[in-house]
Amino acid sequence: MDYYDDADAGVIAPTFKATVDENVDGVYDADPRTVSTARRFTSLSFMDVLQKGLKVMDATAISLCMGRALPIVVFDIFTAGNLKALLSGAHVGTRIGTDVATNYADASAP
Repeated sequence: MDYYDDADAGVIAPTFKATVDENVDGVYDADPRTVSTARRFTSLSFMDVLQKGLKVMDATAISLCMGRALPIVVFDIFTAGNLKALLSGAHVGTRIGTDVATNYADASAP
């Protein structure tokens, strides 16, 4: 089993231009800051992230996570209670994974 810690993340993050964006609560089908009809996904497959060209992370980072079956959760870490809820197993933000169905937060979305 591989073991990674914060130091590894600190070394690897600049390679993928990883950032903490205070205005992100999940993954959207368009930029919600400029597109009023943008819809948030509750879950996405890695393949959909790549095929739809979503700007979640660098495509190489997405591919590496997909190859290692390493799930990703995009959520607002600055909202009180979100991190605790996530660590408790609650659904927060957008989950990205290998065997994950793509779903919108708004069930009426295509």
